[in-house]
Amino acid sequence: MSPLRPLPLLVVLLFVAVPISGCLSDAPAPRSPAPVLDEDPVPVLDYVPEAPDLSLRLVQESTILPGDGVTIHGRTVRPAGEGPYPVIIQFTPYTAPGRNADLNNIIEPNVHDTTGAPLDLDGSYVKQFVRRGYAFVFADVRGTGDSSGCLDLRGSKDIADQYHLIEHYATQSWSNGKVGFIGASYPGSTSHMAALAGNPHLAAVVPVVASTSFYHYHHNDGVPYNGNHALGGTNSAYTAFATAPTVNPQEPNYIARHIEEAECPHFENMVEHGGMDQTGAYYDWWQDRNLRTLVDRVEVPVLMA
Repeated sequence: MSPLRPLPLLVVLLFVAVPISGCLSDAPAPRSPAPVLDEDPVPVLDYVPEAPDLSLRLVQESTILPGDGVTIHGRTVRPAGEGPYPVIIQFTPYTAPGRNADLNNIIEPNVHDTTGAPLDLDGSYVKQFVRRGYAFVFADVRGTGDSSGCLDLRGSKDIADQYHLIEHYATQSWSNGKVGFIGASYPGSTSHMAALAGNPHLAAVVPVVASTSFYHYHHNDGVPYNGNHALGGTNSAYTAFATAPTVNPQEPNYIARHIEEAECPHFENMVEHGGMDQTGAYYDWWQDRNLRTLVDRVEVPVLMA
């Protein structure tokens, strides 16, 4: 017999011996059991939120002065009682009388603001926040609604106005001194700007579908978006909020407000910066509305949606 024939048998024995040797070795020590809880955790689906407070109180505010002669008007809805309550603000051009949801059927019939116009506020925020212990403020952006001055289109004046808004509502007797911002579109951008205002009472902001650079909202790599530039696009739409009637015509200051609006730079907003400039040039007006360059100033939590 050839001396090389036992080699295949040797190879087979080697493959069998390796797993057998592993089975005969000492087994690893068992893992320590998980700690036992004193009580079973409550399943997530069994969580029931605290019943909301269904009593509301409407408070009118119209004396917020940024310091340059402009009056920022706010409408506050808060729970009945003395508080203190945390405050959530929406700084918006959209809640002037005659626009958006009607709060009359949420608070009580025939509730009107100081101008005599029915309240037209966003009821969803009231349902979600006020009825769970928050005060909610709808503040008109300067140049819109019942706020005086000229529309700044997300410029530095909007940032400065929000510092004073935060200070005003944080120091009310019914406020606990903590203020947040929430909003979508323009109010989403003002939520970003509130985080840049530097007021220590600000606790958090929630910007929703909000642009952080007005230039980049209107351009792609320097090329104007057609939809945002035809006839002024969004700039024209926002300017329309400012030039349309903003207070009840029966109010004594109705004509004075329209005279004031006539002196505002609406043409520049709609034409020079909005619709007719097809060059794609980036200049100081756009830079003043680029919040991305100021992000290092943000010191509060930001939840973007």
